[in-house]
Amino acid sequence: MTQSYHPTPQYQTKPRKFKGWGCLMFILVPILLVVLIIVGIFFIYPKLSPNSLKGDLVDMTYVAGKDGSGKLWVVSDGSFYYVSSYETPGHKEWGSKCLFCKLYTYIYDPVQKKIIQTLQTDYDGLPPKPKLFYVDGSVWVVNRDQFENLPAIHK
Repeated sequence: MTQSYHPTPQYQTKPRKFKGWGCLMFILVPILLVVLIIVGIFFIYPKLSPNSLKGDLVDMTYVAGKDGSGKLWVVSDGSFYYVSSYETPGHKEWGSKCLFCKLYTYIYDPVQKKIIQTLQTDYDGLPPKPKLFYVDGSVWVVNRDQFENLPAIHK
């Protein structure tokens, strides 16, 4: 009986296709998730919930209707605020800044629990903090001299 020699096959590993990508993916995936969450909160969620108030409440007033029913005029701040610092030799400055600087004005029917009208006002800098007044059948908006905004009264 003849013994034949069959060499044991050597298992060769295939070269890795993504050398060094593991560490990079470990960093990029969480960053991508954070960006997706921020985009979802600021852009997608408002489109999916049109009958909800957005932002931080600034002011509101009750406007009585002719038929006895009334509406709420609500102003809210939908800006994203952050603190910024600027440093030069011998001088350091801190200040508030915002992204997506905007105010929302809503006309809300409390009986039907429905938003009747929404107005979005965009600003280049920090938005003003208006006060609403209802006098003699008209809604007045008063803006103070604040940030880069001039004082104003609107009817």
